[in-house]
Amino acid sequence: MRQNGGAAIIRVSYGIDHLDHCFTRNRQAAQHHGYAFLGLYQYILPGDIAPQARAFCQWVGELAANELPIADIEEGSGDQSGRAETWFGIVDSALGLSPQPLPKRSWLYSGEYFLTSQLDQVCTSGRSIWVAAYRDAEPTLGHILWQPTDGKQGPHITAWAGAGNVDTNLFHGTLEQLAAAVARDDLPYSQNELLSFIQQGVAAGLRTGAGATGITAAQGAQAAVRARDAADEIAQQVAELQGLIQRALPGSAARASGGPGTSAAPAGP
Repeated sequence: MRQNGGAAIIRVSYGIDHLDHCFTRNRQAAQHHGYAFLGLYQYILPGDIAPQARAFCQWVGELAANELPIADIEEGSGDQSGRAETWFGIVDSALGLSPQPLPKRSWLYSGEYFLTSQLDQVCTSGRSIWVAAYRDAEPTLGHILWQPTDGKQGPHITAWAGAGNVDTNLFHGTLEQLAAAVARDDLPYSQNELLSFIQQGVAAGLRTGAGATGITAAQGAQAAVRARDAADEIAQQVAELQGLIQRALPGSAARASGGPGTSAAPAGP
């Protein structure tokens, strides 16, 4: 966490049969240390993709506000866009991402050639793309994250504390901006709308309780306290949500360790 402020990508499973034995431990460690960004990916095998997607959802359970599902599709003959969309449809729906704008739903990962030759429809759909290309020149394919090294070849090789030389990814921006790319507003209404509802409810309650006798000063004071306390609670909840995306990384680029080819991720502070 000292190296990049708190961003990592970890494997959930290899297909449907192999739940990564490090997944739960790595996920808990990332949350314990307050990671601002945590990608959760499934390496998808050839064959029926729907059972793999459903197993992924079962293993992941409920997404935390800083977590993002990722489909890692590197195998299969012919156009794989249809299989990818099936995975996205199941996962986005099950994990509550379907109402979100497309860039905030599940990501797609693969190598540059596979993306352009067999997943082109997804690449041009507006969904966020994470591309692997182990060379000095960054791909021109539209992407949000670039994996330039697997820890052995390519540029930006980094020795991560507790993990060693593993896959490293480059994001052009701060950690705050990377976290904002997955941040979701889980409140169905804005803070101002919620406060308005509270005020309306208090007013209605006073009118009902007062009847024909009018409202006493004590009743007014009690209503004001209830409204203030409710407003403070909502403000605190909103602040906590905003805090998840306010951990800025000094410098002009943020890096996340881990990803396809490794199940390791920094677990220490």
